Amino acid sequence: MKSKFLNSIIILGSTVISVFSLAIGYKYVLAVPSSYQYSCPTELLQGTMLEANCLTTDGKSQPFTTLILKGIHVNSSGQLTQNALSGTSTFLNECYSFSPYLYITMGIIKAKCKNLSHTYKNTSIRLEEITNHNGKLTYEWDRIIDQTAFKITTHAFYNHYAEFSLPKNNNSKAIMSVIAKDV
Repeated sequence: MKSKFLNSIIILGSTVISVFSLAIGYKYVLAVPSSYQYSCPTELLQGTMLEANCLTTDGKSQPFTTLILKGIHVNSSGQLTQNALSGTSTFLNECYSFSPYLYITMGIIKAKCKNLSHTYKNTSIRLEEITNHNGKLTYEWDRIIDQTAFKITTHAFYNHYAEFSLPKNNNSKAIMSVIAKDV
């Protein structure tokens, strides 16, 4: 029974890896500027957290929504850079953390950051892939992962739930979805 479960995990893992490989290729080839700023008129930077007051799809204003910024760092020249949209942002270790030296406007972070010679220089970076999803700030990449996990689970659950030794119920479907996202 254990080997049947492990084989099922391997099959699911292979499927997920194939789909995510395509999605990763999309991210690096077609990364797009953030669009949230067009429907979120108020934006603030609180450390490495973006806060915004966004509109829902029916035009109603939502209270502040927050999103932890991912993968923003300072390189040796003192420039802000964005690596893959994952991992903790570390730019506050090398930049002033208060206004007027650190602020955000229209999806662009402007900061004064330290380079290797310990001098501070002005730098900026355009945020990528952040959207307003019905009043909530979201990384488009995270939405792709959630949608992909949902599609994999929808496709595989009723044909393969027994291979995972899971009962046929909604809790088991949720567990399979978490497994797909984690792979």
